[in-house]
Amino acid sequence: MNPHSKRPIASAGTPAHSLRASAVPGSERRPSASAEPELGHELESVLWRSVLTHAKDAIIIIDARGLIRMFNRCAEEMFGYGAEEVLGQNISILVPNSFGDHDAHLHRYYQTGVRIAIDNTRPVTGRRKNGETFPIELSVSETSLESGKYFTGIARDLTRIRELEAQLRQERDFATRLVDTAPTIVLVLDSEGRTVQFNRYFEGLTGRTLEETRGQPWAKTFLAPQEQERFHRDVGRAMSGLQLRGEVFQIPNSDAKPRAIEWCMTALESHDEFKGVLCVGQDISERLNAEESAHAYQRLANDRERLADFAALIAQLVHDLGNPLAGLSVHAQLIRDTARRELETGGQLYLDSAEKILAEARRLEVQVRGLLTFSRNQQRVEIRRIQAADFVDSVAALWGPVAHSHGIVLHPSIAAELESFEGEEETLRRVVENLIKNAIEAIGTGPGSIALEASSLEEGGLRIEVSDDGPGVANEATMFRLFATSKPKGSGLGLALSRQLIRSQGGELKFTPNLPRGARFIVDLPARSDF
Repeated sequence: MNPHSKRPIASAGTPAHSLRASAVPGSERRPSASAEPELGHELESVLWRSVLTHAKDAIIIIDARGLIRMFNRCAEEMFGYGAEEVLGQNISILVPNSFGDHDAHLHRYYQTGVRIAIDNTRPVTGRRKNGETFPIELSVSETSLESGKYFTGIARDLTRIRELEAQLRQERDFATRLVDTAPTIVLVLDSEGRTVQFNRYFEGLTGRTLEETRGQPWAKTFLAPQEQERFHRDVGRAMSGLQLRGEVFQIPNSDAKPRAIEWCMTALESHDEFKGVLCVGQDISERLNAEESAHAYQRLANDRERLADFAALIAQLVHDLGNPLAGLSVHAQLIRDTARRELETGGQLYLDSAEKILAEARRLEVQVRGLLTFSRNQQRVEIRRIQAADFVDSVAALWGPVAHSHGIVLHPSIAAELESFEGEEETLRRVVENLIKNAIEAIGTGPGSIALEASSLEEGGLRIEVSDDGPGVANEATMFRLFATSKPKGSGLGLALSRQLIRSQGGELKFTPNLPRGARFIVDLPARSDF
């Protein structure tokens, strides 16, 4: 028998005594000079068969024609064939598109010497006995024996690995979708504070994309200069292992309105190796606004309580002033009537004084009634047309001498286009006179100047401005708040009541600095009377 004749190599599971001569192609028993070499060959065959039997990977040997010569136990389990079913069969029944191209690979190898499939590990598709295909990682090596060339394939089933990879991809995709759709900022920075990753929510909030900002210093890109150093300190603390919570930074919004972001920061590590800093941010702007609104509401409630007390005080004041005013009015009328009877004897002086007393008494009565109405929250506004020149001249005539006595000049002016306006004259007069009085008190002793200007608004209506060159206003935030005053003996009522009175006519009382120094108060009244 030809010792090199090609025949199938049995399964690695075949008993060793029947495989001694067929352990390796061409390894048939040869006569030996002694029993000792024969024993060595037998031991080598047994060991080789044991390795093949217990190998955790499928091992398949084919010859140069692609016929299966050896098929171990793991290969049987992987492909579902018994060794006796595949020995002598072409490898294409197991691996259609890899070993199946064996002839083409071998021909190319013989022609060019280039090893495409040999000595390489590559993924291929295997086919089980039941026709099911599955992924395989296949390594092929070449062995030359006296009987010819043989190719050993070691195959590893990748089914479980592919399933795990698919599961990981699903989990990664889910995490990516979760991060991108969450109404929370997710930001990753490197050790230098540069942008590595952020989610779509942050893109929508800032109007900046990841592509245009990746690799750039995040703090310099998104934070105001005064906040950048503090942010870098916090990132450094997170890198050192601290978990930071509750740090708030303002970042620009796509609508140019800054947003307050509360951050949590922690280091990203993998196998004890630093990978970056994870920053999770929550937009708390609305919460802060709500808290501020709650504080404002509480302040308003407190003001209302004080206003109720003030209303009671006004009611008592009106009651206490009622009788003296009535008496003053009666006596003024008596003086006036007596003066008229005695005009011929030089009573003109008494008559003039009586007229002034009576006029002021009536005006005081009107104001007291207004206070009483205000205290009852039933103030009625009577709008009528007022001649601008008459109004400004009358106010200037009354307060010009008062200002002059303090070394201050009052400058009244009326815009040429303004002839008349609609408003409640007595209320407007009280407000304007209060503003002039405040300006005189602010300047103190002159020299100084006060401007009283009346003009038309662009959309119609009236604007009256009272400005001075005094020291200005110390606390602009509280000037219109009830009982808030910077004067040692002030009540904190004047500006608050003035604004309330102007608003009762549908207008507004505002303040602005009068550059280079001083204060400017602006009264705007609407053009329509049926506001």
